[in-house]
Amino acid sequence: KHGWLILLGVGQGDTSQDVDFIIDRIVKMRAFADENGKMNKSILEVQGSVLVVSQFTLYADTRSRRPGFTAAAPPDLAKRLYEEACAKFLEA
Repeated sequence: KHGWLILLGVGQGDTSQDVDFIIDRIVKMRAFADENGKMNKSILEVQGSVLVVSQFTLYADTRSRRPGFTAAAPPDLAKRLYEEACAKFLEA
């Protein structure tokens, strides 16, 4: 019934601390309606779901006709932080 689709882009210089920060923000964001219809409940409170999709294209530089992805993290770092983020969502 309730959930988030998270398009997760990992950039150059991102760390485990960044993962901790964003996971905390997402799971505590009060964006679901309470019994009065006000956006006052978190994904945890509504027992919602999260689908995390790795999306390096969020870091695309599209100022030219050919997009560049140099701001995206290298694959090994991106994969590690993506997997870390997925594990932390499961723990939340």
